[in-house]
Amino acid sequence: MATPHEPAMPSIRPYALTSCLALLCVWLLTACGGGGDSAGASAGSGATAAAPPAPSAPSPTVVRLSGVAALGAPMSDAQVRVVDATGQIVGTTTTHPADGSYALTLKPSLAPLMVQASGTDATGQPLVLHSAVSTVAATSFANITPLTEAIVAMALGGDPKPVFANAAATPAALAALSSLTASSDLVKTLVKTNLSDAKVGDAKKLDLLADPAFRANKTGVDLALETITLSYGISNTGVPQMLLGNRLANAPMEVTVDLAVSSAELAKASGGKPATAVVSTLKFISSPTTIIGNLAFLDDLTAALNRMIADGSGANTDIVQQQMLAGYTSFDGSDAAALSVRIADWTARKMQIGRLQVLGCANETIPKTGCTLVNVAARISDAKGENVESFTDTVRYSATATPRWSLVGNGQFAALALRTIAALELENDGRLLAPSGTATPPPNPNIGVQLLVGAGAAAATVQTPSGFGLSLVQCAPPHLCLARQPGEAYVQSTFQLADDAVMRSTNLWIGNSDLAPEARYRFSVLPPDGSAAVARATTLRQPFTAVPATSRFAVIDDIKSTQPLSGGAMLTETTISWTQWASANPDMRVIAVRRVLTGEEGYSILLESTPRKWGDTSVVLQEPASDFGITAIDLFVVAVDTAGRRYYTRYSVL
Repeated sequence: MATPHEPAMPSIRPYALTSCLALLCVWLLTACGGGGDSAGASAGSGATAAAPPAPSAPSPTVVRLSGVAALGAPMSDAQVRVVDATGQIVGTTTTHPADGSYALTLKPSLAPLMVQASGTDATGQPLVLHSAVSTVAATSFANITPLTEAIVAMALGGDPKPVFANAAATPAALAALSSLTASSDLVKTLVKTNLSDAKVGDAKKLDLLADPAFRANKTGVDLALETITLSYGISNTGVPQMLLGNRLANAPMEVTVDLAVSSAELAKASGGKPATAVVSTLKFISSPTTIIGNLAFLDDLTAALNRMIADGSGANTDIVQQQMLAGYTSFDGSDAAALSVRIADWTARKMQIGRLQVLGCANETIPKTGCTLVNVAARISDAKGENVESFTDTVRYSATATPRWSLVGNGQFAALALRTIAALELENDGRLLAPSGTATPPPNPNIGVQLLVGAGAAAATVQTPSGFGLSLVQCAPPHLCLARQPGEAYVQSTFQLADDAVMRSTNLWIGNSDLAPEARYRFSVLPPDGSAAVARATTLRQPFTAVPATSRFAVIDDIKSTQPLSGGAMLTETTISWTQWASANPDMRVIAVRRVLTGEEGYSILLESTPRKWGDTSVVLQEPASDFGITAIDLFVVAVDTAGRRYYTRYSVL
């Protein structure tokens, strides 16, 4: 049977085939001097010896590819795409919502294959991971995890996302994936303590890429994944780096790998020393040894909650508090009563809780014996299995409890967080906003940091790493706002970024050191009961290494000078879409579209719409309930990347 790459051969009748063979024999005898010494005959006649035939190109193979996409918890409803050595997409599918598994039959393919899974984690943050298949067979496996991501990144010499995106244009870059044994061995060395504590057996025998028995069930390698973090960065000299660490440690980034060195050393036929790519003092990451084994029982908690939802007892808030929340304090100001009401709502809507994903340690100062409070998240899905919301809280382990993990909250009366942000200001026709009223306009785009203190606090002060102090006071929920004058106790919210964000080059109190990795901000937070202020601290995770390109900011489809955003459209029911941007930025997602309407007296209201699913590329904006003499309209499109950084695009509509 002809393959799609070869024309079908014409049929040949038996007698014609016999005649052809006879003629071929005569021709061979004549060419070889009647069957005598062919070498002597050729030399005597002066003929040149025929060149050996060129090796034939490998034939494409039809591959049945399967595996599991997971980072401890499964990647649910993630899009899986596969390119082969030619750089062409040879297959796409979606992972199973429950366990992250996938399977598909590829078009005839040439090795190596590069596999990408794009989706979100349990909190809704975008997540893109990669894997590879060096040698194809009719049945092949490719698991997709942070460890396979690390293996591929070290072989390629950088973040795999742009390599995958440009595979069709530069397929030669995929050749580095033809052999991944040495890269896999180095990754196993970097996480050897985590693998040992997860009791995976002989790590040397592990196949991190293609183990057909791998499952997202918090055992073996999957258990180790719960405690490992991976991100990318740039060195001071502009070299791409991979950062690995212990998710439940004080310093989550512990090991730094120079990806240019790793790629060069792994590419050597012999004598390569890929271990020299590890440029940090630590040569392997630490493991939360005292708690990692207990994480295997984490899903027992969701199983117990799901039973209550399924049998209807979760609708009784008293039963929920007695059986599941007896030791609960609060989580960022929300108490046990509020959580029990939320569980009752899930019960009424016949929801279910997915597998828990470990986010980090809730202890702001981790005891010497290790983390005791663990922040977790889970997807909440409806009867169709579709993710409709996310749940985040804090749990604690007890060997004598049933289940052994219980919801306890983090004990904080207000949320506290830092967020790296970037802002792009546009006119209503998509042009960069024209500066006015200042001789030196701020950069556009610009970067900065959001200081998020929940409205459960009465007030707060923040000390930046540079030593400057900022005051936060009450305004519209859910967060405090930056005071505009000394001594203020309340400010009117504008719902603009200036409410809680400080931008570089706009406020000179924010410098490069304040936007550096692990920059530490100190907070003094006043409780609502007027008691003494509580000292807290948090660090900035994965900040921007440079101002992002304007193409990274989400923009609305087809906005142009002849088709600007109109104020009338913003005050009626209308659909906003960003399909073109989403296609160009598959590692990002829009999480909100916000309208800020300002009235004649200067008061503003906020109307927010959120996409229903992670892959949605449009929302419907509802008509405002009333018109209060609107004089200004701003439209914000808010996107987030895989590092959790926020990108705000503001259209000045009116």
